[in-house]
Amino acid sequence: YKEALEHYTNAKSLFEKINRKSSVASVLTNISQVYMYTGDFERAGEVLIKALELAKDTGNRFLVAAILNNLSMVQMQEDRYEEALKNAEESLKIVTNLGNKHAAIHILINIGRLYLNLDKSEQALKSLKQALDLSRDIEYKWGIATSMGNIGFAHIKEKDYEKAEKYLADSIEISRQLGDRYGVASALKPFAEIMIHKKEYQRALNILEEALEIFESLNNKIGAASVRVGLASVHFIIGEWKKVREILQEIVEEDIREMDVEDVVKYALMRLVVDGEDVLNKILQKERIKSTKEIVFAFDVREYMQKKDREILERLKNQSREFDNPFYYKIVEKLSSV
Repeated sequence: YKEALEHYTNAKSLFEKINRKSSVASVLTNISQVYMYTGDFERAGEVLIKALELAKDTGNRFLVAAILNNLSMVQMQEDRYEEALKNAEESLKIVTNLGNKHAAIHILINIGRLYLNLDKSEQALKSLKQALDLSRDIEYKWGIATSMGNIGFAHIKEKDYEKAEKYLADSIEISRQLGDRYGVASALKPFAEIMIHKKEYQRALNILEEALEIFESLNNKIGAASVRVGLASVHFIIGEWKKVREILQEIVEEDIREMDVEDVVKYALMRLVVDGEDVLNKILQKERIKSTKEIVFAFDVREYMQKKDREILERLKNQSREFDNPFYYKIVEKLSSV
């Protein structure tokens, strides 16, 4: 990644000297993608805003659409979902008018992910299935694999694990054929969730270890940290507290703040229940503290540990049944045994 940044920075300087705005904007987009892969979303966003201004000046509509889509992906990572959705939909409108199916597939997948983050599974599946159909029409294997992976994740959200397993298995197989290691790792993590639901914990650990190895080889710190949370949560479920502590110590809090809220909450819960360390306020950015069911559960756990109120424990038991997830059941079980 360091070499890529150096190469793109040199190219940017060259194009600036000859006043090629469109080329500068394209290079800035490439630079932003390097930052995205390394998990530096703030810098990626800053670079894309500069690129967007230049692209608009040139009147290159396709370039504007590409940058808007990339910007929406960065905003999604920063939990700015409404802004991200607005930019993605504007981007989709442009490429649809231009008749660019490949670009439309990428944007539809992005929109599907955004709806998933907004807990709108039905709308997510609609966008993702459009992307899958388009990908099949033009035999675009990356689009097929990525659409399937996200459809699988959407079915996990809906607790339809049988459908999820099929889509994710197909996604992983196609990504392996393509040599798309990032695609493989991205689908392995939700695939491990299915194994956890099936109580196949050793298989889940093996899958997550493979995902961790890939993310580390790609220098993707956020992906690696997210997988470590997954590994720690499996060891937590099976009661291996020492292993949980070891894995949690490997996670840098700076990376935690950039992960999905659900992973952040799991990390905080394990720190609280296993080590008695309260990091909830520290790692949850103020703008992210909203009434998601995971965050409500986490703060209720903290309140119970402070007050030991049986009424709160009963509330936690009811919440864990709604999650229908071994991790949350184990939290309640451990609290009940104290």
